[in-house]
Amino acid sequence: MKISGGLSLTLLGLIIGTLGVVSPIAWDWWNKRAQLTIETKSSVSIVSISQPIKSLVLTYNSRKVSELRKITLIVRNSGRTPITKDDVIAPLTMTFLADELLEATIVRQVPVDLNPTITATKNTVTLAFTLLNPRDEAEVEVLTAGKYSGYTATARIKNIDAVEIADISRAIKIRNYFSFGVYVAGAFGLLFALAAVSLLFEIPASKRARAALQDDSHRLLHAQSRGEALGYLKSDLGFLSGSRLRRVRDKVSTHAWPLDDSSRNELKDISIMESSAENSLGGAILAFALAGLALWYVLSNVIAR
Repeated sequence: MKISGGLSLTLLGLIIGTLGVVSPIAWDWWNKRAQLTIETKSSVSIVSISQPIKSLVLTYNSRKVSELRKITLIVRNSGRTPITKDDVIAPLTMTFLADELLEATIVRQVPVDLNPTITATKNTVTLAFTLLNPRDEAEVEVLTAGKYSGYTATARIKNIDAVEIADISRAIKIRNYFSFGVYVAGAFGLLFALAAVSLLFEIPASKRARAALQDDSHRLLHAQSRGEALGYLKSDLGFLSGSRLRRVRDKVSTHAWPLDDSSRNELKDISIMESSAENSLGGAILAFALAGLALWYVLSNVIAR
């Protein structure tokens, strides 16, 4: 912990590092105030005929089909602000890339009085809400016939650039794209972890210095010149933060060297007092906490479900 212009570099580093970790998280929070997400819960082929078999015909409502597939989707307000009817310019429309869309129904809604409306026309499903509060959701089951190769979703809603589509039916995987904030938070998180380890190493150094000061064996107390004493102060008590290091250094600078008994006791007392007041453990805990926050943010953005 060194000083520059009277300001603790450790404190300055903590401030800058905190901004480095918190800023992308705060931006991410602000950027996701309004967000609409569609999660693909499952996509299951119920029955199919891959090869023609004589006298075997698969029908649905008297219509001949080669495959029946059920797609289960969860439409959720994953943002932090409600989506009202007045916010919607064009409702959520999902287009299914299938030979035919047979039906679409709402099988679950949270809350139970959400009361969304669903309309299926050709290969599109339109979902409309009067009000969609944060974490409100509707589970939709879609039945398609024939070949199926996914779906797309569009909507024109105030403060929402695009509908986010996530596939939670697959195993955990790593995203292909990371935002700039992930790199910033990751870099500062690593620096905080290193700073925390460094602060932990300062604890035994501080204990050794206090023990040597208390039994009058510390070489700072027996330096023969001011320059020698300042060198010992920098190497042996460098763990002191800004104002504490400055007060000890001021004592070193104002005394005549070598020290007499009175000056030595005065320097000894202030060195012990400032060393005892230095809280490297608290700084290490704070640094580890910020590193953990950065790690959580990075993992939550890197790992996709």
